[in-house]
Amino acid sequence: MFVFSIWVFLLFVVETFVASEHCRASSLQECATYALSLEASVLANSKKIHLDDIVIGSVAKISQPVEGRVEAQICIEKYYQKHIERGTIAYVHDGKISIYNVWASGERLPEHSTIQSFSSRLDLYLYEVKSIAFLLLRYFGWGPSQTKS
Repeated sequence: MFVFSIWVFLLFVVETFVASEHCRASSLQECATYALSLEASVLANSKKIHLDDIVIGSVAKISQPVEGRVEAQICIEKYYQKHIERGTIAYVHDGKISIYNVWASGERLPEHSTIQSFSSRLDLYLYEVKSIAFLLLRYFGWGPSQTKS
């Protein structure tokens, strides 16, 4: 009876490790990767990616700092990938990285693309003001014209 119990225990342990390894592998396949470029000091405390109050991903890998900035690879759960569109940006506020759609385009951002990133809400707001001003200038014909060749 004792030998049978040990045998069952060993099978249980082996099955647990095999199943957990399988779960880890499937979770890596269930995320879409994108890149962010942020100040190294800002990214040091922020590992989760948020959409409003929902955690939709995490920082997977961080490169070595170059001139105070780091390139971070983020992993967004496949379920939330539909929220990552052209015009999506990332910003840091209250120690967390948030995803925000400045202009909803309906066009998904391809995996492995770089998401424009800001180290604070102020930087984001300045970007939005510049974008709106540029659009208004173009609308009224005061900005640079875009001619097709």
